[in-house]
Amino acid sequence: MKNSSKYLLTGLCYFSLGTFLYAQGTTTAEYYQYQRDQAFKKYMENVSSKGLAGPANTNFDYSIDQKAVQNMVDHWEKMAGRKTAAENDAERAALRQKWATEYQASVAYDAFSDNRFLTYHKMRDFYADIYKSVGFSVPESNMLANRGIMEKRATYNDNYGVLVFVDNPVADLAFSTKKKFEELKQTASFEELIPLIYDFSFTGYSAVKALEYLETRFPEKKPIITALKPLYGISFWQIRNENFDRPSPTRPGNKDFYFSFGVEGEELRPEMADYVYKWMEENPEGLVSLLENGNKYHHFEIIQRAFNKKDWQQYARFTFNFAMHGTTNLAEKGKKMEDFRQYGVFVLKTKEERSDYEKGKYFTMQDFEAVRERYQISGIKAMELLGLIGSRYSTDLYTQFGPKFPWIDPLYADEIKQYADLGDKDAQFIYAVHQMKINKKKEWNQAYDVVKKLMEEGYKEAFDLDLPYGWEDQLNFSKKYAKEYEELKKVHKSKVVK
Repeated sequence: MKNSSKYLLTGLCYFSLGTFLYAQGTTTAEYYQYQRDQAFKKYMENVSSKGLAGPANTNFDYSIDQKAVQNMVDHWEKMAGRKTAAENDAERAALRQKWATEYQASVAYDAFSDNRFLTYHKMRDFYADIYKSVGFSVPESNMLANRGIMEKRATYNDNYGVLVFVDNPVADLAFSTKKKFEELKQTASFEELIPLIYDFSFTGYSAVKALEYLETRFPEKKPIITALKPLYGISFWQIRNENFDRPSPTRPGNKDFYFSFGVEGEELRPEMADYVYKWMEENPEGLVSLLENGNKYHHFEIIQRAFNKKDWQQYARFTFNFAMHGTTNLAEKGKKMEDFRQYGVFVLKTKEERSDYEKGKYFTMQDFEAVRERYQISGIKAMELLGLIGSRYSTDLYTQFGPKFPWIDPLYADEIKQYADLGDKDAQFIYAVHQMKINKKKEWNQAYDVVKKLMEEGYKEAFDLDLPYGWEDQLNFSKKYAKEYEELKKVHKSKVVK
C-alpha cells in the first residue's frame, strides 16, 4: 500500500510537470527559450524604471563611419543620376567666384559710369553756356550742346571710349545766326531778319520769341508772322537729349545707355502748349497737319496742359479741330481720337476729377453736323468719333475703349433723339437702349418696341443686345420679352442661313 502511494505521488508530480511543459511548449528548447524571454523582459523593466547602471562597455565602438556613410550616399546619388556632395560643393565654389568677379566688375563699371556722367555734364555745360550767351533757352542750349559731344572708340567693339568735342554744322549755324539776329534785330529790315530766324527755327521756343519781337516792330507783317509761328514752334516738341550708348559687354547684341534724360524743356511746356491751343484756333488746318506728322506723345503733352488747368472746353475744341482737319482718313482719325480719350482717363485719376470733367457739355449739334459732312458719315458716327457714343465695336472708329456696347453720354441724349427722329437707325437703336436702361415702364416698353421693329427690319446691332448685357440685371427683360427676343433671333438666323 505504501509503495502504491509512493508511485501515485510520483506519477502526479510527473503529470504536473508534463502539464506545465505542455502549456509552455512541446519541447525542452522551447521551454528554455521561454525562460530566457521572461528574464530579458524582467531585465528591461528594471532598466526602464531605474535607468542604465554600471560602467559603460568601453570595448564596444558606438561611433559611425561618416566616410563610409557618405560613400554610400554618393553611390545612391550617382545611381539616381544626381550630383555628389563633392560635385555640388565644387559648383557652389565656382558660382561664388563668378559672383565675386561680377561684383568687382560692377563696382568698377559704376565708378567709370559716374565719372563719365560727371565728365559729360562738364562738357555739356561748357558748350551750353556758349549758346545761352546769345539768348537760347536752357533746354535748347542743352540740346545744341549735346550735338557737339560725341563718344569715340578705337574700334566699335571696345567696351569704353572717350567723350570728345566735335563740330556740328547745324548747331554752329544756329549759334551764329542767333547771335547776328540779336545784334541786328533793332535796326535791320524784316527781309533781312526773317532768313536769320529760319536758320535756328528748329529751336522752337527761341524762334517763336524772335517772331513775336518782329510782330512788335513790323505789325503790318502780322499775317506772315502768324503763319510762321506754328511752323517753327512745333519743333519745340521734338527737343530731346541725345543718348550715349555702347555695345553691352554682358548682353551680346544689345547696348548699354549711359545717358537718357528724356524730353528737355519741361519748364517751358505750359507756355508752349498755350501757344498750340492759340494756333489751333487761328489756323486749325495748318496746325493739325503739323501735329499729324509728329510723335503722338507730343499730342499727349499738349493735352496734359488743358487737363492740368481743368479747361475742358479747351480740350474739347482741340479734339474737335483735330477730328475735322488734317489728311488722315476716318480710321486713322478714329484711332487717334481713341488715344486722346484713353489718355484723358489716365490723367483724371480720381473720381472727383472724372466727375468734374463728365458733368460738362462741350460739343454742339453744329459740331456733329460739321464732322458728319466732313467725312460723309451718319450723325451718330460723328458723335462716336468725338467720343460721346459707343454704337458698335467698330474697326474704323476704334471705340473698344470705354463703357460696354452700346453706350452714350447721357448729356447728349437729346441730340441722339434728333438724329433718331430723322430716321437714323443707329440713333434709333442706341437711344432705345438708353431708354431701356432708365428702367421706367412706359419708356422701357416704347424702347423695346423700337428694338423689335429694328429686328424685324434686319438691323444687325439689335440681334447682339443680349451679348454684353444680361436680361435681368441690365435691361430688365421679363421672361415674356426674353422669349420673344430669342424667337426673333432664331427667325433672323434661319433667314441668314438660307
